[in-house]
Amino acid sequence: MTFVELFGRKSAQAKLLDFLTDHVGTIYSWKELKKNNPNIKKTMVNRLNKAGFIVKGNAGTIYYRINEANPLVRAMLHEDFEKGKRAAEQEAKK
Repeated sequence: MTFVELFGRKSAQAKLLDFLTDHVGTIYSWKELKKNNPNIKKTMVNRLNKAGFIVKGNAGTIYYRINEANPLVRAMLHEDFEKGKRAAEQEAKK
């Protein structure tokens, strides 16, 4: 399941969360996030940070990444892993 599926629409927030969960452990600058999703706004990203979905850090420049410690994010990542595992098992049976 993706955040787009969960929220039932292709909002900029859901697209951003899906993108970040597809790239766990990768940090992105604001410019990189905006390039991937031109519809995002800094206020939206700040709300996601306050809600605990993303982490905002500063290592000489401000960066963003998915918050793997968030229970909902962990559940989504686990479900994606299980879905991939089942697909690989199906493929191996062929």
